[in-house]
Amino acid sequence: MNPIYLVTNCQPGESDILVERNQATLKIRVTDGFDQNEVLAVEPSNVSGWTHELIDQTLSRTSPNWYVKGYAYDAYLDKFWIGSTEC
Repeated sequence: MNPIYLVTNCQPGESDILVERNQATLKIRVTDGFDQNEVLAVEPSNVSGWTHELIDQTLSRTSPNWYVKGYAYDAYLDKFWIGSTEC
C-alpha cells in the first residue's frame, strides 16, 4: 500500500503536472523528527516517464524500505512536491 497521498492524479479540466516532470527523479523525504533534507528513497524514471499509476506502484513497492508509521513523509519529482502522508 502506498502511504503517500499524491496530487498527480489529474481530474477533468485540470492541468497534468507530470507533463514537464515525467523524466524527473522520484524522491521521498521525511518531514519531521529528522533532517528534512535527508532523502530516504530515490527512484529514477523509466524510459516512458512517470505516470500517476507508476508513481503509486513504485511507492507501494518501496515503502516497506522507508516508511515508519507515525512519521510524516513528502514525495518529490526532483524538487517539485507531489504528495505527502499529511493530507
